[in-house]
Amino acid sequence: MNKSYFIGILIFASMTDIMANTSKNEEVEAIVSSIEQTEFSGYQLVLLTGAGSGIIQSVELINNKTIRVSVIRGSHVRIDHRANGLPVYTENFFMDDSSTFEFEATTESFLIEADYNGESSSSGTKRYETRMYDLKWVP
Repeated sequence: MNKSYFIGILIFASMTDIMANTSKNEEVEAIVSSIEQTEFSGYQLVLLTGAGSGIIQSVELINNKTIRVSVIRGSHVRIDHRANGLPVYTENFFMDDSSTFEFEATTESFLIEADYNGESSSSGTKRYETRMYDLKWVP
């Protein structure tokens, strides 16, 4: 009887420990899930297509319609602001190596094209990069 009683107590103690650990995990999950997340509403920058040789280092949304573009190589960068798939306004930027510039998006769709000569001579290889972005409103 004493062995059965002792084994029963050990089983009960281990079950209590397991249940205690489960409840601690549940408490942690409840705390994590109750953390308030900041609500976001505004524009979100969405990359639709992109191809090229890595001239553009980054494109980021600064505020509602201000876009920051960083290039690795000195290049000519052209921004085509588009509506219904057609360019309605074009901006040109001539950049040095490792440069950054900002522009105001006048439409919710735009194409960024960058090119540079791979070598200093006129017979050098010309390299290109093209990216198409949309600004999506997130309520």
